[in-house]
Amino acid sequence: MKAKTIISVLLIAVLGLTACGSSSTSTSSASATSTSGMSAGQSCGSALKNLYTQYKADGKLDLQNASNLLNIASLASSVGTIKNAEKNSSYYKSFAQGMISGSMQTVTTSNVDSVISSLSGMDLSALSSKSAQASSTASSIASTASSLTSLLSSLKK
Repeated sequence: MKAKTIISVLLIAVLGLTACGSSSTSTSSASATSTSGMSAGQSCGSALKNLYTQYKADGKLDLQNASNLLNIASLASSVGTIKNAEKNSSYYKSFAQGMISGSMQTVTTSNVDSVISSLSGMDLSALSSKSAQASSTASSIASTASSLTSLLSSLKK
């Protein structure tokens, strides 16, 4: 129980920091939108690559690992920016390119749409909300872990 409390407190602190620095899509120009999408996609891809690397090393998604928790929080923050984007929009396309480069080709052009769809379908709201209660965050992580495990096992072998 003590470990859950520590993990929850750590996660809430990280989420507070990521919420302060989360990117917002600029509507002033297509270039700003493209840059914002690329940046969020790279962050998402990098977090996914790090989770996948650790998943392969451990043989499971270890929620005791602080690095994994930080990467899950980064995923939650990044995925929040793509959920409402149209698939053919410049933001979506930039996000997808950023995800591919950020993941160092773990996510490829052939699976990027399904990865984005899988991540967008996960309920990461408790992870990306600063007001989430510690206990609900911990249980949300547990349910998200199952979905992430399925996604990680489907990536490049």
